[in-house]
Amino acid sequence: MGTGASSYSPPPTPLRSSLCALRTSAPKDGDLSSIDRSNHLTRTDNHVGPVIIKNCMEEYQHVVDSSEPIVLGCLADRLPKHPLIKGEYFLVRDHELADGDSPKSIGLLQAKSWAPVYWCGQPTARELSSIVKALENESYSEILLFNMREEPVLFLNLADDFVPYTIKPRHNLRDCVLTGRVMKEADLFEATIRHNVIALATNKDDNQFYFYNDTTSLIGEPHVYPVQFEDNLLVSEEVYSRLAFSNPKLRYRRLCFPLYAAPPDLEVDHFISIAQDSPLFTRDNGQPAMLFTCENEAGRANVGAVMGYLLLTHRDMEANQRRPSSVTSRLNRLSIDQMQEQGFFWAVQKLVAAIKDGLNIKHQVDMAIDNCCTSLNIRTVIYETKKAMEALPEQQPLNPSAIEEKYTLCCDYLSRYMFLICFNAYLADQYEVHFRLGFSKWMSRHPELNHIRCIMALPVYNTSLSLLSSGRHCL
Repeated sequence: MGTGASSYSPPPTPLRSSLCALRTSAPKDGDLSSIDRSNHLTRTDNHVGPVIIKNCMEEYQHVVDSSEPIVLGCLADRLPKHPLIKGEYFLVRDHELADGDSPKSIGLLQAKSWAPVYWCGQPTARELSSIVKALENESYSEILLFNMREEPVLFLNLADDFVPYTIKPRHNLRDCVLTGRVMKEADLFEATIRHNVIALATNKDDNQFYFYNDTTSLIGEPHVYPVQFEDNLLVSEEVYSRLAFSNPKLRYRRLCFPLYAAPPDLEVDHFISIAQDSPLFTRDNGQPAMLFTCENEAGRANVGAVMGYLLLTHRDMEANQRRPSSVTSRLNRLSIDQMQEQGFFWAVQKLVAAIKDGLNIKHQVDMAIDNCCTSLNIRTVIYETKKAMEALPEQQPLNPSAIEEKYTLCCDYLSRYMFLICFNAYLADQYEVHFRLGFSKWMSRHPELNHIRCIMALPVYNTSLSLLSSGRHCL
């Protein structure tokens, strides 16, 4: 190590013939100005002949002092302690590796009506490639691939594959570290996390870091894998973009949908921009397929699948699907509980009344939800959570955290449901004109819809004081 600068040893004395050649070729003192002064030059004299050294560099060998202290931690008392990412995060695998390369083994789902809308949990790089190849064999004109995750995901080079890991806080491994950013900022955050992991790994001689594959049994945990270069740990953009680069029919976009509640209008604009450039509006060509990936098959993947289903099937809807004539007469014969079971909550009724042909718009959304939300129906979750809150005993002391959790879940799914109704109304208005207005601008021209979405959870005027004071009021 020394002082840090590389030591310089003078060259050995050259032979006489070499000395003559050097003296004849060396520039004179007045000719040094002809040398490019933009380079770093050093002129020395070893009493044999002048030596010109160009482009000098000093090499330093030292470890950069970390701006943040290294925090050690472990998931259990019997497990070894190791450095934590940014002092508080572990790297946990998204799911267990599937056996084989079959796309069905990782839970690839398709809409019930056989619309070209697919979604799945987070695949590995090899599994994602096998899914795309399977869709290419279906002869779709184009494949639109959407990554719905806003949280950072890193892919570890393991057994000729890249396995997804995400950071989890040590106080609750079920929580996702949400960034709340757009695509560019989410990609930058992933790169920052990778840089921190590599810095912690290379701080030791073995260049290894700690990964958790099973946080339930913790058998054999943590696993130690080498992480020395960026090729050992890829970010999401590298995994998805490499696949899109090698497949001309594949187009990729990351949509930073939040873990809960409705997506922001700007991300919906990005979704529409991808569809504008696809052969969606040309009836002569085949329909494109849409593939949505997320941490699991429910939640954000379902929201994206419903959006894709509404978009792909919008041009093919027949008149009887667009205008269900029996809806109005059938609703008049339903009780309040039956109407809420079908999604007619107070805020939804206000929204439907504010939209042109609102009952038809909502009916189309319900059809899309029933076809795409196979594992977790958005409308059913709202109704069942509301009934569970109403069934809480009045005389027993209530758990505020449990009530708040149920109420938040109910409002989040109601927000998604109302967003999908607004999105379908946007499609009905802008599809024929090829989306002349973006979704965010279209919503700004309909402030009454934004107003209803903002007050969706506020109590109505005829709510009793006892329900409000006891915290039992919901929707």
